[in-house]
Amino acid sequence: MCVPDLKGGQGSFFYYSTDPDDPDEYSGGYRVPVELANGVARSYISGPENSLKPGSGEIRIPFEIRLGTETEDAEMTLAGKKYVLGLKKYTPYIRLEFKPGLGIKVSGLCRFYLIEKEPHFKLYMTPLNIDPDKPALPISYPFTYAPYLSKTQGPYSTQGLAGTRTPSKPE
Repeated sequence: MCVPDLKGGQGSFFYYSTDPDDPDEYSGGYRVPVELANGVARSYISGPENSLKPGSGEIRIPFEIRLGTETEDAEMTLAGKKYVLGLKKYTPYIRLEFKPGLGIKVSGLCRFYLIEKEPHFKLYMTPLNIDPDKPALPISYPFTYAPYLSKTQGPYSTQGLAGTRTPSKPE
């Protein structure tokens, strides 16, 4: 059994594009709509379903990206913070907080890869990894091992790690 992504799947990536010729469906991923106007792309990160409010759907975090000129890096504004998006370069891991209810946060990690700014905007986002620093569910044994690794080694992908298992007791 493997650790799922934050949406409950097994590595579902996200693809943002303004190219009308791109397919609407991808095997193993989601295409998310993008609004592009005056050099600014606007969209959202599709998070987990809000189980505290039945029928409310997924929790979303909006973002915008100022594309700049051909030679400039793009700049993403996400949850009040700014991140540089270099063309054809991965960002470091970015922590996300999805807020299903008052005082409750579900943390995740992802990376972005800006594929193209012109003639169409194209952006890849990795699957939403469970944040090992603040795991929403047990991803290691003992439970404290994942946060320990995150604090000593830095953020890391949890997607596809072996699932947790309680050691069997000797008979």
